[in-house]
Amino acid sequence: MRLTGAEKIEIKELFDGSYASTRELAEIFGVARETIAYIVNYGGYKERHNKYTANWRKNNSEKYKKIIKKSSAKYYKKKSLSL
Repeated sequence: MRLTGAEKIEIKELFDGSYASTRELAEIFGVARETIAYIVNYGGYKERHNKYTANWRKNNSEKYKKIIKKSSAKYYKKKSLSL
C-alpha cells in the first residue's frame, strides 16, 4: 500500500503529538512499523535538501555558475558534442 502525502503528514502529526506509537500507527495505516519510522525520522529529507541547495545556490551564485559551466563542458566533451 502506498501512502499519500496527506497520510504522511497525518502520521507525523500523530507521532509528534505522542498520540500513537510507530506500532499503533502501522496498524492504523496498514503498513510496516519500519515504514512509519522512516516517515517520522527521514520523511522530510527531500524538502530539507531542496531548501538547503536553493539557499546555497542563491548565496553562492557565481560559484554555482562556474560549477554548472564546468560540469556541462565535461558532459559535452564526453559525449563528443559541441555546446
